[in-house]
Amino acid sequence: MNHEHDSQAAVAHLVLVVLEARDLISPTTTVERHRSLNPYCEITVGSLTLKTPFMKRTNNPKWNTSIQFSLYDFAKDIIHINI
Repeated sequence: MNHEHDSQAAVAHLVLVVLEARDLISPTTTVERHRSLNPYCEITVGSLTLKTPFMKRTNNPKWNTSIQFSLYDFAKDIIHINI
């Protein structure tokens, strides 16, 4: 929960559907090859960050999940997506 906006009404609600990623690059160095690729998607809107579940040992994760954010200021609520 974002306490910065507790007293302010949301101007909109954003629902993002995170479907999948394809052909994610596996670690290339010998040391990294021993680690499994367990991808997840991290989405930040404004100061709130939410994550999808981890998908174990795959380069083609399928999350098929929705994430909802409340928007308070279109100029400041910038979307950042990391996989």
